[in-house]
Amino acid sequence: MLNFQLEESNPVMTLKRILLSLILLAILVAAATADDEQPKNFRIGFFEGGKTPTHALLRHEFRRVLEQTAPADFRVIFTPVGFKSALWNRDTCRTMAAELAASQGVDLIVCFGPWVVEDLLAAGCDKPIIAMHRFDPIAEGLVSNDGRPIAENLTVHIKPGKIETDLATLADLVPVKKVGVLFFPSADEHAVIFSRLEKIARQLGFEVVTADEYNNYGTYAFFKAYNQLKRSDIDAVYLGPMWGMDAIKTGEFLDRTTDQKVPVFTYEGNTPVKNGAIASNGTLAFVSDAHFNAMKAVRIMQGELPADLPVIFGERPVLVVNEEAARACNVDLPRQLLYTGDIISAPPPENAPVMTLPEAIGRALAQNPGYLAQYDALETAAAAAREATTQYLPQVDLDVSVFHLSDNAVNNSHNWLDQSGYASTIRLQQTIFSLESIREIQAAGHRRKIQQIEQDKARRDLEYGVAVAYLNCLQTQQRYQIEQQNREHIDLYMEVARLRHLLDDADSLDIVRWESEWHNGTARVIDAFYNVKIARVMLNVLLNVPTDYLFALDTGYFSDNKMLQQYRRLYEFSSTADQQLQLQNYLVGVATSENPNTRSFNAMVDLQKTLVSKNRSGFFPTIGFQAAFTYADRLADDPPWFAEEKDSWSLLGFLRIPIFSGGKRLRTADRLKATLSQTEFLRDSVSLEIMGRISRDLNEVLSYSDRMPPAYRAQGTARTVLEPNVRGYEFGTAELTNLLDAQTNALSAELRLITSRFGYYLSLARLVNDIGWTTHEHNNTFDSEFFRHLDEYAASKQP
Repeated sequence: MLNFQLEESNPVMTLKRILLSLILLAILVAAATADDEQPKNFRIGFFEGGKTPTHALLRHEFRRVLEQTAPADFRVIFTPVGFKSALWNRDTCRTMAAELAASQGVDLIVCFGPWVVEDLLAAGCDKPIIAMHRFDPIAEGLVSNDGRPIAENLTVHIKPGKIETDLATLADLVPVKKVGVLFFPSADEHAVIFSRLEKIARQLGFEVVTADEYNNYGTYAFFKAYNQLKRSDIDAVYLGPMWGMDAIKTGEFLDRTTDQKVPVFTYEGNTPVKNGAIASNGTLAFVSDAHFNAMKAVRIMQGELPADLPVIFGERPVLVVNEEAARACNVDLPRQLLYTGDIISAPPPENAPVMTLPEAIGRALAQNPGYLAQYDALETAAAAAREATTQYLPQVDLDVSVFHLSDNAVNNSHNWLDQSGYASTIRLQQTIFSLESIREIQAAGHRRKIQQIEQDKARRDLEYGVAVAYLNCLQTQQRYQIEQQNREHIDLYMEVARLRHLLDDADSLDIVRWESEWHNGTARVIDAFYNVKIARVMLNVLLNVPTDYLFALDTGYFSDNKMLQQYRRLYEFSSTADQQLQLQNYLVGVATSENPNTRSFNAMVDLQKTLVSKNRSGFFPTIGFQAAFTYADRLADDPPWFAEEKDSWSLLGFLRIPIFSGGKRLRTADRLKATLSQTEFLRDSVSLEIMGRISRDLNEVLSYSDRMPPAYRAQGTARTVLEPNVRGYEFGTAELTNLLDAQTNALSAELRLITSRFGYYLSLARLVNDIGWTTHEHNNTFDSEFFRHLDEYAASKQP
């Protein structure tokens, strides 16, 4: 306590001292108050038996959740000195446990995997312990008969029915009679857990077998244990947590089971499934585990005893399936599982070719039977043209006869004939002039030209058809992926709603609402899945390969970045209405000369003119000659009065003048003239139609091109809005309606972006086809071909 005394001799100085003392006192009080308001440091350590991908995932998620949910008066510190990983060596684990038990720098220890809890308790650790990611805490002896953890400073996480659900799902996926079960025991619980597994298996109608093998350090060895199983007897393997296995070893183990066609169902969620297990139920378990245990960490901070905290918190089974692993193990997945579970889609087989669009077009041109039939049609027209020219070539024929007559025939002819005789004649006929034949030859040439144009049109149409089918495959694949991702997000939101309801007493109607969204999302996934199959079938048909033939598509070429680059180039030629009109007129002019339809009608008009001329030529004379040489012995010789000369020849010329044919040619002339007029009108109609199509196609290209930048920005904005809403809903600061709106907007933005990108490429392919440009000739894609001609157009405008 401060005492103040006034000095009568100098009252002013005394007042100053009092004021300074009061100021000093206020500063001291403020400092003391500030110290009291500083958040308390709460130091958390992580202790694991060894590193696994699942531990890393759980650790990261636990940190993220706890940082968001920790009380404001605490500063959570994940201290580096508190992180211990025993590298799957039990002696190392005991040493590290003793160090943590004695450490003064850790307030809470979060444990993952086997050994660690047992070794901490054996070392006399009195710090709060949260045991995460245990296979069966009850069988492992971490929970007493009354359901309470065995130590007051310990809390555990029990997932009731987890193993039962896993084995039932495995039996639904794979017809099993015997299942090999491999799990890493933490202490001496192997017999107890296996007894539980046997009971479950009997109820499900199959048998389980196991193996218990260890390495030189006394650590459970999955490879050795698996080798002890008689693989000819087991139909599948159920794996507990893959303790002792890093990502590389897990991949090698699952590669071995897949090569041996042994399907594996895993306890641990999607991490092993991505490495080659066929399925797991716990794809979102890391979310519920993190929230449940972070909640307990918060309550421990606030002074609650770990053993008093809840230990039972079940996971919501969400199936994840590896389609490639299932296929490799000859597991025929039921259709509904592809829709009700998260699917890791199978890539094309390793030996499947990667086919670019030009390669696909080349294959179609070499193998498509409809297009190949055009070659025969062209050959038919060429043969008809050659046939017409034969009318001006010499016509030569040879007659040979041999005969024998009966006696009666000889007597009846007064012995004029020999009883046996022969005759041979070679005859030549040559047309010198026939205007009708000349016109027919010309008409055959026009027909051949028309067929050549039809073949060219068929080639361009096939190029366009393959391009459209190829783009549809890419588009449907990407839509399928987005719809799958959307449903995965809804799965996450439904899990968050469940957690909020169970842990924070939030409204259970959120769960129902997300279930409704999940069903809607599933319907979209189903639709997208079948659209992928349909698009692939259509492409394979054009390529003349089996409809189930698998090959990879070049997904990188038709990317957002490439389209944005093309958008900038196209904008240079179409930034104003006048530029657009000039470009359109140029494209229409090119189409007038190169489009196969206009070329075909031009050739048809020429043919009709020739047929009209051929009809007129029927009134002109035909001039020619005929010659013959005969060698024969047919008459009876009667020397010296009569002897037959054996050889003779003849030569004659002819002039054929048509006079009257009943008016047929005049009527034919009327028909041909009408057909010519009709063909000319159709040609003009096709020209107008092509002009309209070019205008439409160009405007569609510009429309989709202009939509791309805002669609791209909308996608980024939607993602930016979605992320805080997800976090806010997860931690109770955002409403369901906000997250639902943000998720719907994000999905719409993703789909709009795909629609804009592939709409641009599809409309550009149609424009190139309507113009009449070919892509195969220069081994180009249609967009490269378009911009190649666009560069020529730009060069032509240079002064």
